[in-house]
Amino acid sequence: MSKEKIQEVLSSMDTLDEEQWTADGSPKVDYVRREAGDDSISRHNIFEAAPSFSRENPVITPVGKETEETEETEETEETDAPEEPSVPEEPEEPEEPEVQEDDSDDKDEEVDTYMSRAEFVRHLAEVPKEDLQALEDTLKERRNEISLEIDRLKDLFDRAGHAVQLTRARRLREIPEMTDQEARQLFIKKQNEQRMARFAKLEKSAKSPLDQAMSRKNPRGQNRPARTIQK
Repeated sequence: MSKEKIQEVLSSMDTLDEEQWTADGSPKVDYVRREAGDDSISRHNIFEAAPSFSRENPVITPVGKETEETEETEETEETDAPEEPSVPEEPEEPEEPEVQEDDSDDKDEEVDTYMSRAEFVRHLAEVPKEDLQALEDTLKERRNEISLEIDRLKDLFDRAGHAVQLTRARRLREIPEMTDQEARQLFIKKQNEQRMARFAKLEKSAKSPLDQAMSRKNPRGQNRPARTIQK
């Protein structure tokens, strides 16, 4: 498959059509294969045909031309740049001692430095073949570190979920869920029970000794023999 055919397909792509692009803005390999009529086209072939082509930059720049344009631009800037006026040198100030920065901030910023898939594909194409093994080992080591971090966060997530369940169980056990009306009714019922208990206690203590004696059962005279009537 010639690069010209791939470039022709890329130039006809619509930046507004979601079906033609990946999530990171690269052209879908399946779309290019279908339009070019060649199932052997790979992501590497597409990159070789248009290294800087993407959804945000739908401009096809052949390999080598981009470097030449960059060199020409740098030469033009060096030629056209006006000479800066000479400034008298200032006396050198004593160097301040270096302060060791906390590596934790660097780790936090490290998250934002990951390449997108398209950026990594472009970067990988520029890596010399002698450095591929070292790059692979570095990526494996980084993947293992991420895996360990995921396991640690998963353990924290599980423990937090267990703590939430225990807290909810105790709350429901000691503070049953109820509506405002049910809570008011329960309060009134407890108040009535307390009043009845106090009233029963006062009523018992207010009886006179005679009333208490009359309320007691007197067993006297129950076992007397019955007198028979003689005829």
